Amino acid sequence: MNRLLFSTFLLIAFVAPLAAQDIPRLYTDPALPAREALDRLRLKTAWTAKLPTDGRRDGFFTLQLVPRKNGFELLIQTRSGAVTSVDAETGRVRWSTRVGVPFRGAQPLAYNRESVFVINNIQVFALDRDTGRLQWEFEMPEGATAPPAADDDQLYLALSNGRLTTYGLPNLALYAQLAKKGKTPGSMGGLESTRVRKGTDVPAIGPRSKLRETYHSVAEGPQPIERTAYPTEDHIEGTPVQSQDRLLLVGASGEISGLAKAAANRPAWKSLHTRGKIAIPAGQHEDTAYVASTDFNIYAVNISGGQLLWRRALGGTASDRPAVLDDNLYVALDRSSLAQLGRADGNEQWRNDDASRFLAANKKAGFVYAMDRHGRLVVIDRERGTTLSTYDGTSEFVAPIQNDWTDRIYLAANNGVIICLRDRDAETPIIMKQPPKERTPLPPPKPGEKPGGKPPPKPEGDGGKPPAPGEGVKP
Repeated sequence: MNRLLFSTFLLIAFVAPLAAQDIPRLYTDPALPAREALDRLRLKTAWTAKLPTDGRRDGFFTLQLVPRKNGFELLIQTRSGAVTSVDAETGRVRWSTRVGVPFRGAQPLAYNRESVFVINNIQVFALDRDTGRLQWEFEMPEGATAPPAADDDQLYLALSNGRLTTYGLPNLALYAQLAKKGKTPGSMGGLESTRVRKGTDVPAIGPRSKLRETYHSVAEGPQPIERTAYPTEDHIEGTPVQSQDRLLLVGASGEISGLAKAAANRPAWKSLHTRGKIAIPAGQHEDTAYVASTDFNIYAVNISGGQLLWRRALGGTASDRPAVLDDNLYVALDRSSLAQLGRADGNEQWRNDDASRFLAANKKAGFVYAMDRHGRLVVIDRERGTTLSTYDGTSEFVAPIQNDWTDRIYLAANNGVIICLRDRDAETPIIMKQPPKERTPLPPPKPGEKPGGKPPPKPEGDGGKPPAPGEGVKP
């Protein structure tokens, strides 16, 4: 009896940690899908890539498919601090760089037309979106509790002090002009000017020094300027969702609020409240955000005016960000099923119990591509929701990428391998959701203009007042 108990204890001691392990951090070395198996699924390999990683401790931290000029790119962070841009159509590495302290990545990347923003520990790094070159580095006053958001004028950070802080982005063109003339303003604070550096470039610290000073780095390049700080009623953990002139905030306890970008220190419309908590990021299509709550409902909210367009019961808890296409909405429920809803009205069109995660869809072939709870690829009839085929050769690609922009399937493993699969008849990507139109670039700076940030867009309404509750785009 004692021997049986001892054996049971050993089994629990060794198996329990594996059961509790975070699956995306598993290190695998998958084989590429066989051509014969892909032929059976009407698929073929579009490209493969291998990014360098720092052994088994390393792996992918975040992978994002984002639109850019006339196409799409993958923005990738590894846990060791590498940031890489990959052309989503060809797999070509556009650039790769390292910033910050290894294994200190804090949040997913943000981006605008010119820059990619990286949060590492308490530092924000701005990288040139075309070259990966460091543009500037900035130390936040507090840690970030949510992924950042950015447009061409401002950077939005939800900080641990309970405030959504807006920073005006530096005018890089003007800063470059002043740098040529040797007139750039000093950016070193009092702490940097008193620091003592020794042989290994580590600051000397004494018995009264703060831990923050140990990792404090010298600010480089132009600096963002704080404009507003809005005290949020709820704890912000999800990425702020943007429209042209509004910012939608999703609170962890269920509050949905909106701010005007031009006056982000006061609400733009009356907050909405769900009956549950919000634990996953919101989906978006143009001026509508789709917010899934633990109250088993999904809410479609107009970002500009704050109207609740519709609410639908899901019959389960959403386990992944809602994937929003031009005509449909896909929600993974309880990691055990996938539902297709109409985007305009939220009506459920079908539910498939073989799939647990949305990967992509193809409107021409009539397929939805998904993964089941074991990592197998599932091909679903887009019209009826029935399972057409499954393939278990993808189970070791533990970092699949949700793609609600095109028909391409992107799979990744923590050994650095990324593969792109496509329909054998679709040589060019099929657009499933139109990317937002780029805003007109700001005019070049005038001679004598002060550096430090671009002017914010003018607020809508008389005198810059936010719209009253209920104003905005009607459902």
